[in-house]
This record gives sequence, C-alpha cells and structure tokens, in this order.
Amino acid sequence: MYNSFPIKVKRSEGNWEDIPFPDSWEESPVKDSQTFKTEDGYIRKIQIRPRRLKVSASFTTTNRWLKTFEQYRNDKTIQVKVYNAVSSAYTEHTMFIDDESFRAELVTASRYASGTDGLWKVSFDLEEI
Repeated sequence: MYNSFPIKVKRSEGNWEDIPFPDSWEESPVKDSQTFKTEDGYIRKIQIRPRRLKVSASFTTTNRWLKTFEQYRNDKTIQVKVYNAVSSAYTEHTMFIDDESFRAELVTASRYASGTDGLWKVSFDLEEI
C-alpha cells in the first residue's frame, strides 16, 4: 500500500512532482517552545508552535534526480506533500533543504548502469518553515 502514496514536491514556479521512493525517510516532529524561570522560582514553558516537521531522507538515484535534488536545495523553499498514516491523507508542508546536510556519493561500479551518468546515494535534511 505504501507504494500508492509517493512523496510529492513542488517548486515555486512548477507543478507537483512525485519523487523517487526513499531508501530511508525519518520524520521528527518538533514542538517549538520557550522555557524560562519566573521570579518566584518556577519554570514556565510556553508552546509557540505545536508541530514543525523535520525529516532526514536518503535516496539511491540517477544523475537526473541528483540534479533535481540540487535544484530543490538551491530554492529558498519547496512545497512537500507527505502521506500521513494517522489521518490517512496527504499533508502539505513548506520546507527547505538544510545546505549543510546535503550529501551525494557516487555508487561504486555504477559506471556499468546503462542510460545514466552514474547512480548516486543522496541524503539531506528537510525542515519545515
């Protein structure tokens, strides 16, 4: 059933595009909050935002998809639709690729793969704005 729900990405000027299924996709929902100590010694925590999505993803792709992921990385923001198993529907997020997390590694012996200029292991972190 999972293969019925690809991850979709849209650049600011483009249309929704299904990206390849990842080798790994680890979601880490984060609560944004501020914690401080009051004058009477109590600790207070104010929740600013209940949920902000962070994702660590890795893919084995062709050089064409390496180029596409590089373009996503260069964009200030991208729209990402991810299937949510809890709500049984897609959820849409405005995200960016963390520059420092982006890695591309040439797969050994991928020179034998036909129709491509090599296979690549690509990994990066996405953060919701």
